[in-house]
Order: sequence, then structure tokens, then C-alpha cells
Amino acid sequence: MTTIIVAMTAEGGIGLDREIPWVSQEDMRFFYAETTRKEWSDSSVWAPPNAVIMGRETWESLPRALRGRVNVVLSERWARMSADDIARETGGPAPDIVADSFSSAIDALAEMQCNNEVGRIFAIGGERVFAEALRATGDHACDELIVTHILPLVPCDRKFPIALAVEAGFAGLAETPIGGVEATVCDQPFPIYAPACVFRRYARTAAR
Repeated sequence: MTTIIVAMTAEGGIGLDREIPWVSQEDMRFFYAETTRKEWSDSSVWAPPNAVIMGRETWESLPRALRGRVNVVLSERWARMSADDIARETGGPAPDIVADSFSSAIDALAEMQCNNEVGRIFAIGGERVFAEALRATGDHACDELIVTHILPLVPCDRKFPIALAVEAGFAGLAETPIGGVEATVCDQPFPIYAPACVFRRYARTAAR
């Protein structure tokens, strides 16, 4: 099973002009802690790294690979290229894994899980990855949604598919306002620094 982790406004906004329009150390610490936390309760026992699945634009927006995690990028074009060709195109190292779809990425990671080479699996964005993850069924389905609710209503041109999440069984997002979290008026210039935020976990309440 997979976990979706996302920071979004009350309107589902996740990005503006291919960037995140807020800077939140609190959210970054939370994201790092969640995506690196191991399933093992005994910290003295070695556990494999977790995996993070993202789209090409999300990968290219990062200053570097997310350390301590298996970086998986979805790109139909890159899936037909060698790691060296990707590195030459981007001017940096290639992701650990490139897949042409969310489904094929999960298949590759499931095999790695069987070999104890990867732990938990997270879908971290952007829009296409979230949509594919929410449409996945069976063993590929997401069973948890972790949301950092950004309270200021920051204008965004990239959105998390809230309606699709509700349809997939994350009924908690159907509350009004979204997730039952009250938004606030945004009166700061962009980017918004240290926006107030609320962390919520949503479990799927309906089988797919």
C-alpha cells in the first residue's frame, strides 16, 4: 500500500508557476520525518529506506535528490532513456528509478519490498502523480493521505484533486471547509514565509 503526502491550501492549491508559493520549515521537518520514518519499532534493527514517487517537474524542482530515500520519477520519455542520458539532460544525477506510470513504479517497488530493499512508499506529487495514485486499485491503492493544510489562501495554478480523493474513499476531505480546516486571508507578498498550518491524517473509508 502507498501513502500520499501533500501540503495544500483549503482550495487544494499545491503550486504556482511550477514552484511552491510558501516556505514552511515546519512542513519541511514534518515531511522529512514522515518520509524517512521506518516501520521497524526497534531502532537498533536495520530497516530499508522508504521510497518517494514524484513527477518529472517535481524532481527537476528539487535542489538535490531526497537523501535517505529511494527517489522514483514518473516520466514516459525518461523511461526510454539511460541514466547517463537523463543526467546529461538535467545536469545532475538521474533518479534511482524511472517508471512510465504509477502502476509500473509500484510493481518495481513491490519487488524491492519483497527483497527488503525498500520500506514504505510515498506519492509526493505533483498533480499527475496524485491523480494516478488516487485512481490506483487493489494492491496498488493508497490507504493513507497525510495532509499539511496551509491555512492562508495562497493563489495556486496547480491543484490537488480533492474530488478524486473523496471518490477514492478519503471521505474526511469532503468536510466543509476542506478537511474541516478553516482558511485565513492571505495578506503577505509571495512567497509566504512560515504560514500557519495544520497536520491531518486521513484513512480510506471505502474499498475500491
